[in-house]
Amino acid sequence: MMALADEAGTPLYQGPQDQYILPEAEVVRLSILYFNDPEPCAIHRGAVCQRVLMEMGDRYGRAFTPLMEDDRAYFPGAAAIRLWEEEV
Repeated sequence: MMALADEAGTPLYQGPQDQYILPEAEVVRLSILYFNDPEPCAIHRGAVCQRVLMEMGDRYGRAFTPLMEDDRAYFPGAAAIRLWEEEV
């Protein structure tokens, strides 16, 4: 699960990480970087999104944490992120 909040702490998103939609410009930028593909197919789109979200799991945890400057482009308007495994 993932939650995003703005500078004031207002929630912007809360839900499964894999349902968050990355900005199109970032998907294309990363598709070019990783695959030299300026018009990414579904496979490249999925790989880009999965890689970004996996990297977020390495950087952030259960408590709201300020987003690193380099990560803000993936989450427009967000200032903090929280990641956790949903209890079943």
